[in-house]
Amino acid sequence: MALKRPHKKRMVVVTLASVAMHVLIVVFLFSDFAPSACSPQAFHVVVEENQPRIINAKAIDSSFLKDIEQRKFREEQQRAERARRVHKEKREREERKRAQEQAEIEQRKREKAEQERARLEAEQERKRTREESARRNEEVKRLEIEQRKLEREEEQRRLLEERKRAEEARQKEMREQQAKFERMKRLRLTQKKRYALSLQKHIEQQWTRPPKSVEGGDCKVKVWQDKAGKVLKVQVLECSGDKLYIQSVESAVWKASPLPKSPAEDLFEPQVVITFRRGS
Repeated sequence: MALKRPHKKRMVVVTLASVAMHVLIVVFLFSDFAPSACSPQAFHVVVEENQPRIINAKAIDSSFLKDIEQRKFREEQQRAERARRVHKEKREREERKRAQEQAEIEQRKREKAEQERARLEAEQERKRTREESARRNEEVKRLEIEQRKLEREEEQRRLLEERKRAEEARQKEMREQQAKFERMKRLRLTQKKRYALSLQKHIEQQWTRPPKSVEGGDCKVKVWQDKAGKVLKVQVLECSGDKLYIQSVESAVWKASPLPKSPAEDLFEPQVVITFRRGS
């Protein structure tokens, strides 16, 4: 009995250690513990703390470990199968989504093509309408241009006729004015000559010619007068006589004051030149 008791006690310890080992393995497989927490070193320490001597891990039931491995393998297969199904479903959803998107794209293309066709037809119709309107406008514009051209030509002809008549009238008036001017010029010249002759005669009537023994000839004298005919100044411009001859000429001018008035105001000249001739 003394020999069996330690052996029985040893068997109990081994059994407890085996159970503890299985529990730790299950917890390790089905929990989120970190691998370091369930490492063989940690397990070995626990076993060493709960048993008085070192237990060899090879004593664990190999069938239990095999069952656990098989269960783990099946679970891995199930997870892989689920992953394949999820991936397949995802791929099918993506394919259906791509097919739907492609169908929508095709539909939009068809709608866009229909809209483009309708737009082109509408644009062509608008273009035809614009071209027709442009043709009508061009025709109206052409007619208006022709009408304005005819009106301008008619206006030009009328203006030419008016200018021609006005030019003829102006030329006629100019000829008449020129003729009138020539008549007035001749008349004025005649009146001026008559006035100059009247002055010459009036002054010569006051001239007492010197004796023939006194040398003298023609003598030109410039006379200044006012509008009343009063002599203001006498200047001998040139004279071929001697001093006595010149004095007789000057004396005649002063004695002739006042001189005869001009027949018209525009014929009056404040300065006149009188020529004395001895033999006249």
